[in-house]
Formats: sequence, C-alpha cells, structure tokens
Amino acid sequence: MKRAMLLATCVAVLAVTAPAHATTGASVRGGGSGTFPATFGAIAGDRLHLEVSATTLPDGTVHGTFQMLHRHVDGSTAAEMHGVVSCLSVSGTQASASGRITGGKVNADLGFDPAGQTFAVTIVDGAAGLDLSFFGGAHTIPPCEQVPTYLAIDEGAFSIVA
Repeated sequence: MKRAMLLATCVAVLAVTAPAHATTGASVRGGGSGTFPATFGAIAGDRLHLEVSATTLPDGTVHGTFQMLHRHVDGSTAAEMHGVVSCLSVSGTQASASGRITGGKVNADLGFDPAGQTFAVTIVDGAAGLDLSFFGGAHTIPPCEQVPTYLAIDEGAFSIVA
C-alpha cells in the first residue's frame, strides 16, 4: 500500500514539474565558433560565434532560440543578434534552422537595427553556414533553408538529434 502511494505521489510530482515543452522530436543544441575564410574578403579572419537551441515539439511546431556574435580581427564587435527559431529540419548529422531576428545591433557601417530580419543556419559535421536576409544584398530566406557550410567550427560543439 505504501509503495502504491509513493508511486502515485512520484507520478503526480513528475506531472506537475515536467517541462511544458516535451522534447520528443528532432533537435539541435549547442554553440561554436570559427573564422571566416579568405573568400569573405574584408571580414576574412574575423570570428563568428553561433548558438542554436531548437526542438520540434510533438504537435510539429518548433521552439527555439538563435544567437550570433561577429568579432573583427581586432576584437571589436561587428554585429551581435538574437532571435527565435521557427523552422527546424534535421537529417542525419545535419540540422538547418531558420527564423526571425528579435534584437541586436550591427556596427555603424550598415546603420540599421536587424530586428525583424530573417536568418538561416546549417550545422553539419563540425561546420556551419549562416545566411542573413540583409547580408550580401536584401533577399528572402525560405523556411529551413540549407545554407552551404563555410565556417569550420574550431571551438565548441553542437548536438543534433534526428
């Protein structure tokens, strides 16, 4: 009888304290940094740090966040931004996520607030690619765009669950 009461109490406690977002679907989590390659011209050698945490919920919706920090070679901040992930596609060891930037700042050279712009990021086998709707000319980013990877992640790691 005492065991049944203890079991019932444990089940009740777990039901009350369980997270609202059950993680039963695909996910990507982690953070990593790398150096822009020579093909990026003026920003070659700059560091880019990405953090992504996104999960597909049982109802098919995606819950997640994105953060980015771009530092020049001299250590000054070129851009920092954060946003919400609204699309996640995972296949094997590759994750592609996209969404909307909700805040941040870009250095004075570009002269605008990135809030409301869109992003896409692809993580695969220790490499990453990032697309920003305002970088390289204004353009539309489709949901879950697969971005070619150009950034070798040399610090940090990502965990991808299909």
